Amino acid sequence: MGPDFAPAAPADAYDMTMTAAVLDHGGAALPVLVTETVSEAYIVNDGRGELTDIVTSHLLGRGFTLVSRLRQAPPQVPQWVGVLLLGQGPAGEDGLMILDPDGERFFAGTVDLPDGWLAARYGWAVLYVGNAGLAGRRHDGRAAAKALRPAGQVGRLVGARIAVGPASAAARM
Repeated sequence: MGPDFAPAAPADAYDMTMTAAVLDHGGAALPVLVTETVSEAYIVNDGRGELTDIVTSHLLGRGFTLVSRLRQAPPQVPQWVGVLLLGQGPAGEDGLMILDPDGERFFAGTVDLPDGWLAARYGWAVLYVGNAGLAGRRHDGRAAAKALRPAGQVGRLVGARIAVGPASAAARM
């Protein structure tokens, strides 16, 4: 690959799933979104043959931080916006669209919001990205935390706080 090679960004057709949960972060119950890629893609990092996850690398370059523990929420990343499309799916399900600072779509799809999901109260949610095995299953906070911990311990989890609100509030974010 030549010097102009640039790895694909998540919006460049990576299929992703989204799981919503409420997780304890040092005694505070916070709204969490967990994004997982359907298939993993890696690039060879430097001449030693070390593999780097493309999505993780992209997000670290966009202000996300590597998460090793779930004790506190990661820092907020400005200009990332999550737009909740409540009850607007084809079967009345909830939808979510996440836009990066350039207005590019990072995620668009359905999300099953559990009771007590508090993003409306805070105006933000914690967004974790990493393959933890949550895709396709509804999880309570304990099960989600249990699945996320090993991903963080092996350096496969990144996170940020992002602005999140219903479509009516998105114009004001």
